[in-house]
Amino acid sequence: MRPIAYNGGVLDAEFAVEEVEGQSTLVLESRSGRHRNPDYHKALLLLLSRLAEMGATLTNGIVDSTVSRTRPFSERVLHIPGTPYPIPLGNEEDMEALRLAIGAAQVDVAQQSGAIGGNRTKRIRLYLKGINAEGLETRLAGGGEESEEVKDARGKLEEIATPRRGKRQGRGLGAEKRRAVELRAIAVVEGLLRADGWQVDDVATEYRGYDLHASRGAEERHVEVKGTTGQGDSALLTKGEVRHAREHGSLAVLAVVREIQLVQKGDSWFGVGGECRMFDPWRLDAGVLEPVGYEWVAPPRLSN
Repeated sequence: MRPIAYNGGVLDAEFAVEEVEGQSTLVLESRSGRHRNPDYHKALLLLLSRLAEMGATLTNGIVDSTVSRTRPFSERVLHIPGTPYPIPLGNEEDMEALRLAIGAAQVDVAQQSGAIGGNRTKRIRLYLKGINAEGLETRLAGGGEESEEVKDARGKLEEIATPRRGKRQGRGLGAEKRRAVELRAIAVVEGLLRADGWQVDDVATEYRGYDLHASRGAEERHVEVKGTTGQGDSALLTKGEVRHAREHGSLAVLAVVREIQLVQKGDSWFGVGGECRMFDPWRLDAGVLEPVGYEWVAPPRLSN
């Protein structure tokens, strides 16, 4: 399963929750090169943060790669300097520091003879306690525990969020297809910006309220990217994206990549083609901002 970041983007890193001798464990698959689980570090940070929010305690951690399994368990343990197990994650003040320490602890575990440097992105298994195991994988992924009513409402929002040619028919695209559309849209916009002399950084998982940070000399742009297989006459926005566009005025840009085609190769889906329409600067009041959902906040409780 791949975790969903707080901004709605799906991280490209695989994880799973498995039970080992009655204890819940979190497995994060290894990263290899640019194509296998490239969001390993971001996913580990996100998963640790969510475990902290749930009140989980880390009782142990090991490297669980194929090579490491030939070694005794004691030689596979992730020893974190100054932080002995058990580690109540809710007490950790700097989760990024813990993430870095877990990476550094992997370097010497099952290191092959003659290897130079060290791998900080191996397949790891974290042992957990103090946490409800039911639905844990879904909750860590960011899917939550949804009632049938919530699932139905989410399906209707997906129909709105996935424009099509002509009338809307059926449900929205599945998660893998949406991810393929998203990746294609990012690639199209990044290519156009670079061709125009911009230096581009992907900041989609940094919760800034936009996807690409572009700079060219003294110029700067905050680019929100939307992709669709349809005509692209509208775009579904999060509250954070709207807030950022309002607060940053001329820096905000909206790029809508429409008519992306989906192709299947083996078990995977990929986006191809696409035509980009760039709103630079992005003026929210130039279009119509239509609400498609509401959050109702209950009044404060009265003390007795």
